[in-house]
Amino acid sequence: MTPGEKFGHSIRCLRLISGFTQEEVANSLQISQTNLRRIELGHGNPRYNTVTDLVNFLATKITGVPQKIELFKLEEFVEELIVWRYRLVPETAYREEIGWFPTFGIMVEERWKGEWKVREDQTIHDVMLDGARATELVAQLNEYHVSPLHLWEILEDLL
Repeated sequence: MTPGEKFGHSIRCLRLISGFTQEEVANSLQISQTNLRRIELGHGNPRYNTVTDLVNFLATKITGVPQKIELFKLEEFVEELIVWRYRLVPETAYREEIGWFPTFGIMVEERWKGEWKVREDQTIHDVMLDGARATELVAQLNEYHVSPLHLWEILEDLL
């Protein structure tokens, strides 16, 4: 990833965590949706004021407190916002008709006071997907910072 792409990815993460669409952010900041898309992809050469306005708008929406984030600290700020992640764990399940068979679980980890802890109460067992699809799903959950509150909705749509 180039530095521009890395920066754009951080901005995209901020937007996704905030729950806004590209269109909503673009309208709020009076910039084009195409310009925002290019920034998130790390393309082009956006104006400094556009980028700082974008970062501070999203950070303020997320925290509820006016923010002035220094752009060189953006990646660190985004990392601190990420409070959960998912891991795929191999499991076995039993069905009377077929006996024991391999399956997967999706383990939820939550950051608490700087340390990652497994949330056993939110781990989902017996996910009936093939290995490649399950791996892809977990990668997407982590990339888009899906809240555990929405995990069941997403899985129900897929299964």
